[in-house]
Amino acid sequence: MEGMDRLPALISGAEYEDYHPGTVAISSKGQKYWDNLLLTRYLSPKCSAGSACPATTDHILAFSDSGAVKGHYAFNTGKWQPYVWRQREWLLGQAFQNACKSRWNALSDDGTELSVCYLHLSPTFLENVALQVADRDATNIELPHQLGISDPLMLQLGLALRSEAECPNLYGKIFIETAAHLLATHLLKNYSTTPYRISKPNHRRHGGAWRTVIDYIHSKLDKELSLQAIAGVANMSPYHFAHTFKDTMGIAPHRYIIKTRIEKAKRLLRDTNLPINLIALEVGYTSSHFIRMFKRLVGVSPGIYRKQI
Repeated sequence: MEGMDRLPALISGAEYEDYHPGTVAISSKGQKYWDNLLLTRYLSPKCSAGSACPATTDHILAFSDSGAVKGHYAFNTGKWQPYVWRQREWLLGQAFQNACKSRWNALSDDGTELSVCYLHLSPTFLENVALQVADRDATNIELPHQLGISDPLMLQLGLALRSEAECPNLYGKIFIETAAHLLATHLLKNYSTTPYRISKPNHRRHGGAWRTVIDYIHSKLDKELSLQAIAGVANMSPYHFAHTFKDTMGIAPHRYIIKTRIEKAKRLLRDTNLPINLIALEVGYTSSHFIRMFKRLVGVSPGIYRKQI
């Protein structure tokens, strides 16, 4: 394809921003905990006469974050075809087969910002999730190219991951892990060439584990908790654990942990004279992150809260 012969045949997701025509506005590259995902938000030009990006070693999931465009694109060595990419719609491109060339114009000239968020998902991670939750072999997972997907669950996850990348450690490691597992399972179930049937956890078999799980969480509030470790306590896969925990407790695991940490911090502020920086460590936060999270959830800073009680 014209223009593709001057590009490398394959790049990593981290290298993709070197070829995308937009300007990087948000990136999770270099942030902690994004082991199997990479999110980049680009501010795109209003028009492009032609841009080409090589294939990547990761699956690409991208959604139009703001604005809409109309133009032509070609995937791999395929023919040019017309497209319209509207706000909140998704593009899906399978790893190793997602080289793309495109040209476009904004659908609106009213000054609406054009931006798009790209999620790069590790194929190895997707295979590992399939092994944990699905009903058949996890090799050769095919995610056919699609454009214009409207998917409320993927959008909810995408927007939440964008917020996490924009404000690192907003919800932390367990949220990113949970979102990655939910996203991978959703892809396997709904976008694989042959959809995977996701096994259901045996709630009765795991019912007695919840007291142990809660005790484990409370004993580790000063540590960096991981979804994998907590799911292991319950003898469940990370996906099944996150899903079952929310069904059982009425709250997602990462939100329960944040809530529990803040409640412990409130007790320490009320009942002890510990300095705020030490209270932050007791509940697993750096001082600055603790102050930000406490004010976000309680409405006032820890110092003011202590004075008010």
